[in-house]
Amino acid sequence: MKTLLIIISIAFFNVEAKEDALTKEERKSAIELLKETESDFLSTVDGLSDQQLNYKPDESTWSVAECIEHITLSESFIFQNIKNSLGEYEDFKSEFSDDQVIQIITDRSKKGSAPNPIKPSEKFTSVRDALSEFKSDRKKHILFVKKTDENLRSKMNEVPFGKIDAYQYVLLMAGHTRRHTMQIKEVMGHSDFPNT
Repeated sequence: MKTLLIIISIAFFNVEAKEDALTKEERKSAIELLKETESDFLSTVDGLSDQQLNYKPDESTWSVAECIEHITLSESFIFQNIKNSLGEYEDFKSEFSDDQVIQIITDRSKKGSAPNPIKPSEKFTSVRDALSEFKSDRKKHILFVKKTDENLRSKMNEVPFGKIDAYQYVLLMAGHTRRHTMQIKEVMGHSDFPNT
């Protein structure tokens, strides 16, 4: 009888854990955003010359190459923060909607300062190496969203503008790519940006 009760308890716990995992809609939405922002980023920088990659409108503005390095470093940095929040159950509810998180991170009218670990400092031997690492990381992160059984909605992550759940941090990771792709386009739109 005790064995039967244990089996029932385990089965009930597993069902409850599955119900707490992401919905199909949440998975689909996050994966679409991750793929869309990846595609826009990669197509924006595709085929740029060394001169174009390293052009800086002024000393305080990052070049396209520096933006690429920052996006790549941030990808693994953000995901590590997501992983760090997993494990023990937390009963956390975000004060932000998913749309608000994306809107805040992509708002280029508000500037921030990148933490030292993700500031551009020529950590990669080439832009190609940085892009290769970004693509590899993004592929892993999409797979994580597809497969995870973690209740990301209950996990708290602290960001500069407040506290969000781990699912929203995935959205922020994609939104961060969009933000700096926009920055790249601003540099490329400068009147002195090299033609070749």
